[in-house]
Amino acid sequence: MNEEELHALDLYERGTWRGASLSYAGGPAFAVNCVEYDGVLVFEGDMILASSRGEPAAPTAEIGVEAIFTLQAGAKWPNGIVPYKIDGSVTETMKAAIEIAINGMNLSLNKGGKQYVNLQAAGASDHDYVLFVKGTGYSSFVGKQGGAQEINVPDNSPKPGKIMHEICHALGMFHEHTRPDRDTYVTYHPENVRDDSLKPNFEKVTDPNVIKPAAYDYGSIMHYSKVAFAKTGTETLVPVQDKPIGQRDGLSPIDIEGIIDFYS
Repeated sequence: MNEEELHALDLYERGTWRGASLSYAGGPAFAVNCVEYDGVLVFEGDMILASSRGEPAAPTAEIGVEAIFTLQAGAKWPNGIVPYKIDGSVTETMKAAIEIAINGMNLSLNKGGKQYVNLQAAGASDHDYVLFVKGTGYSSFVGKQGGAQEINVPDNSPKPGKIMHEICHALGMFHEHTRPDRDTYVTYHPENVRDDSLKPNFEKVTDPNVIKPAAYDYGSIMHYSKVAFAKTGTETLVPVQDKPIGQRDGLSPIDIEGIIDFYS
């Protein structure tokens, strides 16, 4: 099964759905559903949302009710510089995968000799940075949060492409398949989702500002696969065009274009 990135393998078994109001890059708030799990709110499986105070919001409502959290996401890293640290919990195997992912991001986001986004080792004066830590799954905060913000990486055969996916979240990117214009390009089959509790992962984000300033990207590293959260032998997402989706090999040309535009 080609599983998508998850904050924890038991996220949906142990977590509780909550309503929230999310503001992206300082724009107007829109309603989302997320899972409260061990003190954090997780959106679409691997996107950790922090409160406007920069800390997890306390859960007080169930899914489907009026949003009661005001959350922030998508803040830019100044000048595209993203300091990072690697936690002592990270194994040598994990560290190798993280370094491949970082090098791949930096290489992809250098165009015409200009480094639009630069992940670099944090110095003593860097108080805001990404912290790679050992987790039970893959997850990241969305955009710059302030202070140390974790990117979780599992120690079970960590994949550089999945780590790049999480770094993209840290830069402010959302999933491709939840764009407001998704239905023009992909047919969603809710009847094939293996459990009703997983269906909010396919809800379209209503804020048009979340759309990258480019065409819908089947090849995006941020796109779910055809069998994301699917019942055995079925597909949940079927491209209108006969193209593969869900790759985790590296940034697509349109991914690169979107990130560069966001940080220009």
